[in-house]
Amino acid sequence: MIVISIRDDGITVAGHSGYAPPGADIVCAAVSVLTETLIRALAEEGGAAEIRLGDGRANVTFGKLSERAKGYAAFFARGAAGVAEAYPRYVRLCDLRKGGDANDGHTLETARDAAAVVCAAERR
Repeated sequence: MIVISIRDDGITVAGHSGYAPPGADIVCAAVSVLTETLIRALAEEGGAAEIRLGDGRANVTFGKLSERAKGYAAFFARGAAGVAEAYPRYVRLCDLRKGGDANDGHTLETARDAAAVVCAAERR
């Protein structure tokens, strides 16, 4: 399962979806494209984020974001919400932002219910 945590100060993507074998996993591919696009866009902003990558994990900690970089982060959150909604058995979305919702107010009850335990651990 992929767990995507969206915080006010950054995002973390961890795990493997298990939807299909490596190389044929469309869920993993969707999350990877979103994550890599965010990382590349923020890198072009110069100093907008600290990026740490590991096996099956990406951690992006935001620095001072320009309006453009904030738009990139919002685009990532919207895309991640869409993947979590379409594949709730394979992607858990934890929206840990203050007063925010990962897809601008649209409900993701299935993904949120499934992620309750993981999200509680992320809050600590």
